[in-house]
Amino acid sequence: MCALLFAATPGLPEKNPESESSLRKLEQQIFQKVNVARAENQTPPLSWKEELASEARRHAGNMAARRFFSHEDPKRGEIAKRLDTSGINWNRCAENIYREQGLPNPSDDAVQAWMQSPGHRSNMLDRGLAETGVGVAVQPDGTIYVVQVFIRTY
Repeated sequence: MCALLFAATPGLPEKNPESESSLRKLEQQIFQKVNVARAENQTPPLSWKEELASEARRHAGNMAARRFFSHEDPKRGEIAKRLDTSGINWNRCAENIYREQGLPNPSDDAVQAWMQSPGHRSNMLDRGLAETGVGVAVQPDGTIYVVQVFIRTY
């Protein structure tokens, strides 16, 4: 069970939204806002795991480059297969995805949209999922794709 989130907007941090530092800043904003939502719901914070962020970036980038929006990558499969292929140890996983274009605050918009969706909200507030990573990719037209991967390890 995984959900994916992507977003695109001219309101990204910094002047060049495609810059790596701008994308990393957006990823951290989303991570922090998800942990705020968890705190507001008496749920322990998630820990950042860079290898999950790398996997999230890969999926976000594939969706942006190949213009699809799905938890299942036509070439790499669904999240469990992608995690296994990347050598990431886990025993439970989930994924949120989001896509948008033109909204002024993609981190707020993504987290708010996830909180309003029962499945995405469940992933965000699941006490059994303790580690996460966020990845963001942007298409030339400004469409932003956001992926958040959650896992519990053995």
